[in-house]
Amino acid sequence: MKKTMWGQRLPALLLALVLCLGLLPAAAFAAEGGGETPDATESGETATEPGPEPETPGTSDFVIVNGVLRDYNGPGGNVVIPDSVTSIGNAAFYGCKNLTQVTIPDSVTSIGNSAFYECKNLTQVTIPDSVTSIGNSAFYGCKNLTQVTIPDSVTSIGNMAFAGSGLTSVVLPGSVTQLGDPSDSPAVYGRVFVSCANLTSVTLSYGITEISDFMFSDCTELTSVTLPDSLRTIGNTAFGNCDSLRNVTIPDSVTTIEFQAFFGSGLTSITIPDSVTSLGGYAFFRCWDLTDVKLGDGIKTIENGLFSDCQSLTGVDIPDGVTSIGQYALRGLKKCQNITIPGSVTSIDNLAFGWDYVTNITYKGTQAQWLELSKAAAEANPGVRKAVVHCTDGDIISTKQVIVAFYGVSASQNKKINVGAPYGELPTPTRYGYSFDGWYTSLTGGSKVDASTIVTNRSNHILYPHWIEAKVDLTVSPSKVSFDSVKEGYAQPAAKTVTVKNTGSAFFALPQPFASSFELGSLSMTSLNAGASATFTVRPKAGLKAGTYSETITVKTADGKASASVSVSFTVEEEAVPPASSFTDVPRWFAAEVSWAEANGIAEGYGNGKFGTDDPCTNAQILTFLWRAANTPDAKAKSPFTVQSYYQGAVDWAYGEGMIDGSFDPKGSCTRSSAMVYIWQVFGKQSAPASSFVDVPANASYAAAVNWGVANGVTEGFGNNDFQPGKVCSRGEIAAFLYRAYN
Repeated sequence: MKKTMWGQRLPALLLALVLCLGLLPAAAFAAEGGGETPDATESGETATEPGPEPETPGTSDFVIVNGVLRDYNGPGGNVVIPDSVTSIGNAAFYGCKNLTQVTIPDSVTSIGNSAFYECKNLTQVTIPDSVTSIGNSAFYGCKNLTQVTIPDSVTSIGNMAFAGSGLTSVVLPGSVTQLGDPSDSPAVYGRVFVSCANLTSVTLSYGITEISDFMFSDCTELTSVTLPDSLRTIGNTAFGNCDSLRNVTIPDSVTTIEFQAFFGSGLTSITIPDSVTSLGGYAFFRCWDLTDVKLGDGIKTIENGLFSDCQSLTGVDIPDGVTSIGQYALRGLKKCQNITIPGSVTSIDNLAFGWDYVTNITYKGTQAQWLELSKAAAEANPGVRKAVVHCTDGDIISTKQVIVAFYGVSASQNKKINVGAPYGELPTPTRYGYSFDGWYTSLTGGSKVDASTIVTNRSNHILYPHWIEAKVDLTVSPSKVSFDSVKEGYAQPAAKTVTVKNTGSAFFALPQPFASSFELGSLSMTSLNAGASATFTVRPKAGLKAGTYSETITVKTADGKASASVSVSFTVEEEAVPPASSFTDVPRWFAAEVSWAEANGIAEGYGNGKFGTDDPCTNAQILTFLWRAANTPDAKAKSPFTVQSYYQGAVDWAYGEGMIDGSFDPKGSCTRSSAMVYIWQVFGKQSAPASSFVDVPANASYAAAVNWGVANGVTEGFGNNDFQPGKVCSRGEIAAFLYRAYN
């Protein structure tokens, strides 16, 4: 942990005091066991009535009086409490180190103070739904108790109930509205989960209005906290020393955050909602990882030490309406670049900034107002006197300014910098063949200067660049690019992208590469700094004749010191010329398709030299075409159709493949939707993305077939985005469908 000095000791001393005070009632409770008359609050009887003799239900391990388990005298281990018990009394298992497990019956309604105090080996306890209250220090010091489920019946949990236990997570049900007993001593009030070193997550239920003092203090592994919208107050040191707690969302219901509430926690950012009107002193003291803070408009006072020693905080914006800034409120902000102070502030403590240097202060008032307001603070803190204060009517620069020039760089980049301030952003020059090593106070040797270096030279001065001879190198990826083979007369393929990266340490210029058989897009950048990349595209030229085109495209630097290559290949195949059709009635727009069907024995025509290109195609004809394309396989089953015709074999085959059923009409006309379904079935009923045809409903029986046909180029539909599923196909159209499907 990162806690040092008095900020660490304060919670530890308080906890020691708590423990000492907490032991007093426990010892008293231990003394009252052994069968004495119970008090009125435990037994339900009046204090003046004599108590009955202790009940011993089958064992001498328990001392039970009027249903109250007063004492346990057994050997420990796994203990089952008798069903006759209605309340576990104060200190009943006090210091029982051999106790490992406890089974509590449904008859029990309350668990008393220190009931399982320092039962260090207790690992498991189940609290039944009958329990409504858990007393003070009930499970204090149960270091091996990692999980406890608190039932919805519980409405109150006493002070230090789980302090120092081994709990890893806590989820409070909505029934719990009271954490801690405020009527108890202020030294022990709350602290329900203090020093739970293994606790990682907490969820507080709606109904909780206060996280009392030290509630989760020293829960060093706590990383997750969920706060309810009912919450009003976060108490003193409630999350003190929670090293692992990085973020907390404070609900809009919270109005008060008390002294040291998040002292020494691991917070990295925090937003205070507008509902918070009281933000206690040192609330974020020594939150060393805190980088970002947003304060709500309800804050009117920046209390003492509020952000003291928040070493990572980069800026503080104090909201309008704040009237005073207390002692040490902004001390130790080593990385803070700017503090914004509203014009509403009328008082700044003379030690508000400690003794630290403040780089910039943005004041939302005039220069005269600031000089009057900051007089005491400036006198006590040299850092305030050196700050640049940005007022509404101009800047106040009380320190000496010097001009810093940069050797080899344009004079326009000279800077005016306050002595005692950091140099800030510096130019980054380039030199071909070299990498920049930074700015130095001398041309050779000297001290290196960066943006954070404080200006100590009180005279105008020059900074000099130092250089390292750079390595020139580049890579090209991918190293190989290939395109799919195409037929002559192809449509030009889509371009592919090649990336050139500067893998050396030197800046270089990059000339445009060239190729013979391929088109190259222009380089996206013609000069590259170290680590930068450029791209260009490559694709085959249009109109190349049949052949294989392989080429090595070389990319090199302008000075030729480095180069890299990518090999590109592309094959153009001769366009196959279909045999001439013997049919006399085939127009040119169906010539290739019908010729293919004829050449492959798929379509035979009418026998009179005609194909019947424009004639309607029947269901029997398309099945015959498909059957022949499949090499006329034998049927798996005999169809119910006996037609004694050329298509008998095709119909039997289609029936055996499940493509048709008994309702099939061989002489019926084949529609466009039916054609797609037949062809789709032959090709294995493959799935495809939905088409955009407006007349193909998604739930249509033929929709999947049409989708496949579009995706595979079998059909394109009509120009008005219609498919026309009911339109009868001609024999020429069926030949075209089959040609596209098989090619």
